[in-house]
Amino acid sequence: MKKFVCEICDGTDLLKKEGVFICQNCGTKYSAEEVKANMKEVEGDDTSTTVKNSEADKKQVDNLMNLAKNSFDSKNFSKAEEYCNKVIEVDSENYDAWLLKGDAVSNQSAPSTNDRSDEVYNCFITAYRVLGDKDKEKKRESILSKLYVSSLAQLTVCVQLVEAKRPKLEQINRVKNLYNKLYNNLEKAYDEVGMKKEGKEKLQAFANAFITAVDLVCASAWKTTVGYNYYRDYFNANGCATVFNRTLEQQKWVIKNTNLYRPIKITWDTFLNELDNLVELIAFTEQQYNDATDPKTIKSLLSKVEFYETHAIESGSWRIMTGFTSNWDQFQSVGWHEEYNLNYEAKELRKKLASKYSKKSRDIPKKLKENQKAKEEKAIKEKADKYWSEHKEEKEQLENEKKELESKIKKQDKEIEEKKKRINEIEGKEFEVEKQVEKTKAEKKVKERELDSLSFFKRKEKIACEEKIVELSKTIKEKEKQAKEEREKYIEDTKEELEELKTSLDELEKEYKKNSSRIKKINKTLKTGK
Repeated sequence: MKKFVCEICDGTDLLKKEGVFICQNCGTKYSAEEVKANMKEVEGDDTSTTVKNSEADKKQVDNLMNLAKNSFDSKNFSKAEEYCNKVIEVDSENYDAWLLKGDAVSNQSAPSTNDRSDEVYNCFITAYRVLGDKDKEKKRESILSKLYVSSLAQLTVCVQLVEAKRPKLEQINRVKNLYNKLYNNLEKAYDEVGMKKEGKEKLQAFANAFITAVDLVCASAWKTTVGYNYYRDYFNANGCATVFNRTLEQQKWVIKNTNLYRPIKITWDTFLNELDNLVELIAFTEQQYNDATDPKTIKSLLSKVEFYETHAIESGSWRIMTGFTSNWDQFQSVGWHEEYNLNYEAKELRKKLASKYSKKSRDIPKKLKENQKAKEEKAIKEKADKYWSEHKEEKEQLENEKKELESKIKKQDKEIEEKKKRINEIEGKEFEVEKQVEKTKAEKKVKERELDSLSFFKRKEKIACEEKIVELSKTIKEKEKQAKEEREKYIEDTKEELEELKTSLDELEKEYKKNSSRIKKINKTLKTGK
């Protein structure tokens, strides 16, 4: 049987659109004459070239679609794809078949061995293209959602393989290429369906999901393979490692205990190679950050470069030395010797890179926070301006209420200050007689010191001093009694006034707090709208 075979991809699925036939596998366009020229005899193939047949048997299509759906639900995705292809052969503009085929292909796509992301894109975008204008508007979001979820799933798997298959340069490049391809496909899809604005937000989310995935896999790869393979027994639970335990003399020459683990040259080479590959991945991922990127995530990602390079600088390789320990000993192992480490130039290059990313890990998150805060404030202002432009009377009422409350608060503030001052005057009242008591006590102390300083032979002066002290003590006692009586009388006289002042102050402060709270609420409402 003869069928059309695409000269680019050997595909057989064609869609006729505006007089042109389009290969549904690779997108190559053919004229009617070119289609005829590419018709080939295929032995043992009972299928025909897929071009929409307006006379397609609806019953046959329904049966094939049921078989496709059942196969998909049973997770037999290759069979589901096969049935979808049969439907498309009969009806090349069957929306359900293209959509289900996209899901089936997506579930079979394997980033490392069988990347079919372009086919997934083609299936979903074709599903959109075959719809009428009304249905396009209605179904475009759900179609793009499928494409987005599929793209993100494929990318996540590819990133995870960096750890699973070790951070080899081949896998790092595969991640980079797949990201660019998926990103571009999503961008094209959102542009085609007329959702460029929504597409921008979705692409930012896609990039940020990628940044998060890379950050996680770099941390995990270090702990399970890159760092662990080099440090082994010296690796702690946090994924940090220190230089191997050794004294200065041991570092220069030999560690005699050969049972201790030390990385040999090939291990060290692998360590540096895989570490550099992780840095390469981070450098690529860093370029994808955008205004919506989480500052903490990008900081975590960028700080890893400094962490990796610090460990690379102090790394090296070891080998077991052999020789004679004395003239009568046999030739034997004498212990571990540090064989290679980075030279000065290599260390300096890594120090510069570590310093560069240390600065980036501070500057970029800070810049993101500032931009996000400014963007948030701008959005709030625009929303508020729009709301108040439509509710001018309500805004005027709030502003007038605010003015009245501010006037009240100003008066209340003054009243509170006056009442507090009066309370302090009452409670801190000083009486003249109390001052006299303090003065007399001071005079008594002077006399007591004078008495202590008089010698045994100054009997007359001592007697006079003692008599004066007795007299002063009597005066103090009398004046203290008088002071107590005066204070008690004053407290009694001012008790009612003080209680009234404190009660009114408490009420005033509550009202002040209430008014202040209301002003804050009004300010927030005026700033954000409702």
